[in-house]
Amino acid sequence: MRTVQFTGAVVGGIAIAAAGYTAYWYIAADAIEGRIADWSENQRENGWQLAAADTDVAGFPTRFSVTLRDPVISAEADGWSWRGDNLLAELRPWNFQNITLYVNGKSNVRIRDGEIWRDTAWQIEDGRANLVLSDDRRVTDVALDMTSVRVEGLLAGGPASFRRLRAQSLLSTMAQDNGAAAGVESEVINAALNLEDVELPEDVSEGLGPSIEHLTLDASLVGPMPGEAKRDAIMAWRDAGGTVELNSLSLRWGPLGLSTQGTLALDKELRPMGALTADIVGYGDVIDALILSDVIPLGDAFMAKVAFNVMAEKPADGGPPVLRRVPLTAQGGDLFVGPVAFAKLPPLDIPQ
Repeated sequence: MRTVQFTGAVVGGIAIAAAGYTAYWYIAADAIEGRIADWSENQRENGWQLAAADTDVAGFPTRFSVTLRDPVISAEADGWSWRGDNLLAELRPWNFQNITLYVNGKSNVRIRDGEIWRDTAWQIEDGRANLVLSDDRRVTDVALDMTSVRVEGLLAGGPASFRRLRAQSLLSTMAQDNGAAAGVESEVINAALNLEDVELPEDVSEGLGPSIEHLTLDASLVGPMPGEAKRDAIMAWRDAGGTVELNSLSLRWGPLGLSTQGTLALDKELRPMGALTADIVGYGDVIDALILSDVIPLGDAFMAKVAFNVMAEKPADGGPPVLRRVPLTAQGGDLFVGPVAFAKLPPLDIPQ
């Protein structure tokens, strides 16, 4: 008899828990739709607008799968807008701070380029983004993974494509260790990018060929983060001691192989300034490409080749010469490779 009573109590408890969880899931699902509407309304103050033809929440009992049909995100004040067929967001009922977004198929992205708007069309085989939110609903971590992407309208010469793109951005804080701000915490964005098998239009390949084998970047943006990509905000970040710590950059583009690291900042004219070291192979082909593009005069190019050949290591296997651990210095609007003034660095074109 006691066994029957105990079993009945357990079954009853499970039934009550299941009923409670079911009620929680459907109440939360309704709340999600309301939160999306509230978030969209709040973002209007920041110049953002979110709209969708329809919103659907499914996935009971293990997840919330939120589908936005014909979604539009407009942030024209920040210079972009996006429109897609569908946007799927997934999160677990017990964790509202980790969200995964899925995008595939066709997307249209509108980007402001100076005074004009450029319309681009994206075809994505598989795209996803993992977001981590803080307690105050700020995005602190973003991980993006996209495969088999084709883009039209981004480059004037024709469509571009890449096999895979992986990127991550993590927001954290660190204490300054020198100067007047020593001990003061500053925001840091740690960013990583890995781009594989890029195909470019022939007329924008800068004489290095249309195929980029890989581009890998690991960098940290240090300083009070600018709230928007506007000139005043970037200048305020610069004046507060903002820097880019380039932990590593690796590029293989046709004959060019580049590996570099160092620190970058902006001078008073918003020109890049900083000091790096690099290993460079294929510099002769790069110089030839710059001559063809009228970036560097023929006389300067000849002198640069002579100087680089003197500095370069000659591999024993007969391979191309390599500039090994050569200093790269950006100062006063000039880029120096070792002691050689190699190219001019114009100010960044940042909208007002």
